[in-house]
Amino acid sequence: MNELYADIFASCYNFKSVGLRYFNVYGIGEQHKQKRASMIYKLCKQAIQHRKVSIFKSGEQTRDWVAVEDIVDLNIACLEYDKSDIFNAGTGVGTSINDVISTIKENLEEPLEVEYLDNPFTLFFQNHTKAHIEKAQELLNYK
Repeated sequence: MNELYADIFASCYNFKSVGLRYFNVYGIGEQHKQKRASMIYKLCKQAIQHRKVSIFKSGEQTRDWVAVEDIVDLNIACLEYDKSDIFNAGTGVGTSINDVISTIKENLEEPLEVEYLDNPFTLFFQNHTKAHIEKAQELLNYK
């Protein structure tokens, strides 16, 4: 609905409107977000504090994790774009939570205990997300 309203407003008042659908953005400076911080931030924080990392069984859920620096580049490209449009803001790659944990383990070079929990949100939980970014790649030269 937000995208529809933005399009109508842009048409009525003759200005451009560019919408971005952000996927799982992570990066430096997330501590202020507290509970709303990215899962990557939370997992890293738990690992650094040598706490057990808790994830939903089986850990094979995938997310399109995108670095905040890439999102900044996309936002700048949208400022320079001369039309109204909507773009997905991700990488186009789905990476499992288990793979993220493996990367954290490799980079910390320390053991990391993982606890697999039952998912209480099965009715609305998305098991796999991946942005289709072809349009942003083609029109904005997004990488």
